[in-house]
Amino acid sequence: MNRLFVTCICALVALGLTISAQVPTRATGDQRRQYVFAPTGQQMPYRIYVPKTWDGKVSLPIILMLHGAGANESTYLDQADGLLMKLAEQHGYIVVSPLGFSPLGAYGNPLRLPAVFGQPAAAASQRAAVTPVRQRELTLSELEVMTALEIVTEEYGADRSRTYLAGHSMGSGGAWHLAARYPERWRAVAPMSGPFVDEATYPFDRIRRLPIFMTEGTGATPSLEGSRVLARDMRERGFAFEYLEVDGNHGSMVPMVWPRIFEFFNRQGQAPAPPPRATGPGPHGVTAESYPTLATHTAYHPTNLDEFGPSNRLPIVSWGNGACARNGSAFSGFLTQIASHGYLAISVGPKNPPSGPAPAPTIDDQLLLDAIDWAVRQNGDRSSRFHDKLDTTRIAVMGQSCGGLQALAVSYDPRITTTVVWNSGALPPGSASPALKQSAGNKDSLTRLHGPVAYFIGGPTDVAYPNAEDDFARISKVPVFKGNLNVGHGGTYRQAGGGRFGEVAVAWLDYQLKGSAEAARWFVGVDCRLCTDPLWAIEKKGMR
Repeated sequence: MNRLFVTCICALVALGLTISAQVPTRATGDQRRQYVFAPTGQQMPYRIYVPKTWDGKVSLPIILMLHGAGANESTYLDQADGLLMKLAEQHGYIVVSPLGFSPLGAYGNPLRLPAVFGQPAAAASQRAAVTPVRQRELTLSELEVMTALEIVTEEYGADRSRTYLAGHSMGSGGAWHLAARYPERWRAVAPMSGPFVDEATYPFDRIRRLPIFMTEGTGATPSLEGSRVLARDMRERGFAFEYLEVDGNHGSMVPMVWPRIFEFFNRQGQAPAPPPRATGPGPHGVTAESYPTLATHTAYHPTNLDEFGPSNRLPIVSWGNGACARNGSAFSGFLTQIASHGYLAISVGPKNPPSGPAPAPTIDDQLLLDAIDWAVRQNGDRSSRFHDKLDTTRIAVMGQSCGGLQALAVSYDPRITTTVVWNSGALPPGSASPALKQSAGNKDSLTRLHGPVAYFIGGPTDVAYPNAEDDFARISKVPVFKGNLNVGHGGTYRQAGGGRFGEVAVAWLDYQLKGSAEAARWFVGVDCRLCTDPLWAIEKKGMR
């Protein structure tokens, strides 16, 4: 039997004795602690954070956080004005941050720079250099962090089915090591800027079931290339793997990715999809028509246009369909709901598209601008039924899936007030998606946004989820709101009134295009209506 394994088993027996000797306090908030580490008899410091709102009854999820080389149990909890603790409070997690026996204990993983993934010679050299003294330190470091985790789990009755593992730099190497050593212990793993994995010896099969979210910084980050190679390798192997790069250096990237890591951990235990809900129509009856002057589109608008004029104009919504389909009736219920609240919503495609095979895919983005151009002309045309009834200073572009890419692609137009992306996100460089034949929307489109943007996504089962998450991380110059409802890529468009997506669409448009203070409360403030709705997962930046 492997000597290291025997050592670990013996130490785990001692671990049980250690835990029984602890005096539980079950206090909340930030706590600096010590315990007697049975294998050596030493006092080991560790730090924990328990949400102050904990009622002493609920079994909370728990995160084991492993620090980088030369740091200690407090380094990452103090970083960025205590961001990790604030997020733990917000999301309801216990955080355990142990020393790991020594500041350079490495949690059992002997690899360090330059032995990142893809550097087998460096890995072999470092393994060969491990002395018996160093091996003992590695083994004790591994056992010490598992001991601290177990102490806190027992004391607080933490949810063993929701135990998460994270680490930065040396701690990232520890996370990879402990993920494979105790794969049944973790719900998900988040290594940060430290791909210390040896392709030849790492037991990849042991982590196949584990969701892994690896993050890296692009500025002066020595492990960047190794992370990129490992990310490609993990994807090729078919692992439940996500990868994110942020514009930070080796240390500054940590607080940049913590919000995303919490969101990743949150969605590993997502609740079931919400039940269907009908949404009542607005005050106006609706007409859907393909007008001869815009036969390539379908306009949805209040039937009685006499109610509108210079003092009560209709804002304009240009809509792109899923699959970039040229079918003006594809989202009729959803667009009818919007129009019934006093909007002119124009969908790509005629109301009654011709039968037969679809035309060959072409870049269709201009069709969204064609709709806006038409509306502007109609507003100025004295012979048009829309004359002087449209608000050409309040315009939204929206779309679902491929249509969301279309909306992003044309959002550079200065006439556009707001962009709304449904079940979509810009495709990463190198993507082979068929949508690339129908839209030029890409990551560069995000740099041309000039107005508030909202993403409404169907949760982690939505195929567009990773792209939308990446978009949100990249957008920094305009206000951005992101809401996830666990309904998948199909959304709720086919439910009466567009379901929950229909009601949130109207709320966002009323907020952005009509300046409604009541609608703003759906999105603004920490206690916004969607923020406090347990069915929605919300994240936002730059929102007042």
